[in-house]
Amino acid sequence: METTCFTNSQIIAILKQAEGGTPIPELCREHDISNATFYKWCAKFGGMVATTDQDDGDLSDMLGELRVLLPSAQLLSAFLITVPFAPGFAAVVAVEKHVFLATFVLSVAALVLFSAPAVQHRLIRPLSNRTRFKHIATRQILAGAGALSLALVLASQLVLSSVLGHTLANLVAGFVAALILALWWVLPKAWRASGRF
Repeated sequence: METTCFTNSQIIAILKQAEGGTPIPELCREHDISNATFYKWCAKFGGMVATTDQDDGDLSDMLGELRVLLPSAQLLSAFLITVPFAPGFAAVVAVEKHVFLATFVLSVAALVLFSAPAVQHRLIRPLSNRTRFKHIATRQILAGAGALSLALVLASQLVLSSVLGHTLANLVAGFVAALILALWWVLPKAWRASGRF
């Protein structure tokens, strides 16, 4: 592997292919290079290849992120599906049933939004405009993360209200909301604004 020497213009052309959306593993196989070589080239020639602020990864990055988010929505939805069939659910007060309903709808919405990019990608393959697809998929994933955020807060309140009472459950749900808001939404924007990442 990697016995062939590449000229600078060939290397830049390969890097442009990656920018155009060709998956890195595919490029490495096609040109008989290792991932390490590809990333060395990126470090050396990255400034010579035009990049856009918004196009900061390929679809495999996005799929990796979905592998983290999707099981959370699946697990929460699966848990919520069983709740109405529990013996004590009929005795739950109307307000808690409304909280349950909102939590269930938000968790299912998150599940749909997280799985949408994979289904859409499969139906419209091959992609003619990968950058536009990534922007649309990113919006769907962020909307799903918003729905999951609210569902997690409401689920915390719902579960803890039967264990600790409404007042303490509301306080804990507020803490969960603050934690999610800080770590999922505020901190990444602050890091981006400061130029750390």
